[in-house]
Amino acid sequence: MSNIKKRIIEQYYAAIRFYPKAPSSLKMNFRVLTRENSLNLETVLREKYFDKQPVDYLNGEAGRKDMIDHVHGRLDHFRITYIPFIDYYHKLKGSRILEIGGGTGCSTLALVEQGAEVESIDIDGDSQHISKHRLANYSLSASHHILNATEIDKKFTKNEFDIIIFFASLEHMSYKERMESLKQAWQVLKPGGLLLVLEAPNRLWFYDMHTSFMPFYFWLQDDIAIDYGKYSQRKLFNEAVDQGMDHIQFMRWGRGASYHEFELVLGKHPALKNPVGLFDFQMKGKLLKQFLYRYNLDYKFKKILRKLAPDHIGSPFLESFIDIGLIKTSDE
Repeated sequence: MSNIKKRIIEQYYAAIRFYPKAPSSLKMNFRVLTRENSLNLETVLREKYFDKQPVDYLNGEAGRKDMIDHVHGRLDHFRITYIPFIDYYHKLKGSRILEIGGGTGCSTLALVEQGAEVESIDIDGDSQHISKHRLANYSLSASHHILNATEIDKKFTKNEFDIIIFFASLEHMSYKERMESLKQAWQVLKPGGLLLVLEAPNRLWFYDMHTSFMPFYFWLQDDIAIDYGKYSQRKLFNEAVDQGMDHIQFMRWGRGASYHEFELVLGKHPALKNPVGLFDFQMKGKLLKQFLYRYNLDYKFKKILRKLAPDHIGSPFLESFIDIGLIKTSDE
């Protein structure tokens, strides 16, 4: 029986990791990068992003894969994974979007090509420079701002945005930055708008798949976690720990988040009980995946979390990654 279960779990992984297909209504808006524009983007990435790597990094296999990922991979991932999810709950065409932590612009591009008006903020000027060039190579544009997420209310007004997105950014903030940026983001979101936090590892989870690649790492107190990082098998993180890092540098590598930050900002808001979740969206109507998922350790662990978590916290907060959307129901 154990061998049968093992084979089922293997089949589950093969099924669950299969990328979904974007609906034709969204796919028709995907823009194609010409060879010339692809080379232009690679040049900008070499000058403003990969300049921090060793001189011969891009000549090695890892470096070449990294470049492909930054030119095409991340964009394709966002297009087929997140765009259908976002568009299902709030149509992108014509929406005014605030993107917090826009980075080098892969997600920004995926939003703009669907007809959204995007204000992208990031504290890294080089990343914003790359993002501008990325969109220009696709004959698209967005508004870019070098701005800390704690300064949203200095740049934007109350009830200004239809959608606000923290994409792979909340986990890199300090506690104070998280609290302040979430509070301000909620204020500039329109009633009926959608606040999204995507790709934030869940600190409640038993394995850190984001930073250290070690079990129980998110459960460690920060000082212990920094010291224990020397045992990480992730080379870059391990080397950074060996070179010494303070608390802020540690947070910038990425530290898990959970429903606790959201509850501290919003209280027992109805949105916390009824968030929309990427995992549930992707599993909707997928009976085989739903069946195979029940034989997986993730399912068993989530059942434990569900028994322990407060009733006013929705299940999407209990996945391995926080990929959730909160709907603002009124003018608050």
